Amino acid sequence: KRQEPESEGEVEKLRKVIGILETRLQWQEEAIELQEKVLGEGSGGGKVIAAWRHKVLQMLMGQAMEDIAEEREVLHLQSRVGELEGALASSQNEVQLLKCRVGDVQGAVKMKDHVIESMESEVHRLHRAEERC
Repeated sequence: KRQEPESEGEVEKLRKVIGILETRLQWQEEAIELQEKVLGEGSGGGKVIAAWRHKVLQMLMGQAMEDIAEEREVLHLQSRVGELEGALASSQNEVQLLKCRVGDVQGAVKMKDHVIESMESEVHRLHRAEERC
């Protein structure tokens, strides 16, 4: 299953990987040409070289695919970390907001307690005044 690159940065990284692989392939081809010259095409060495060349190409392509998959996984994980960091920051902001609300409620409760105490004091004063009369 072929996956499309997700961003321009990913496309650029894939281009760099392809460039590196093309350079590796070129070096391998040059090495094979030298080996073919040394072994000679007519002595049966050509078949061995062709099989070896095919195997090297398979290995290079397999490594390239693994590198691309690994890079894609790293990009995915980095993106996920960014999402989680954003969610964490949002949660921390919400906690801070809730702390402020709790402080407001505590302040309102203290004010009401003070009002109740004042009212109770006034009621006691009125009871005492009533008892005197």
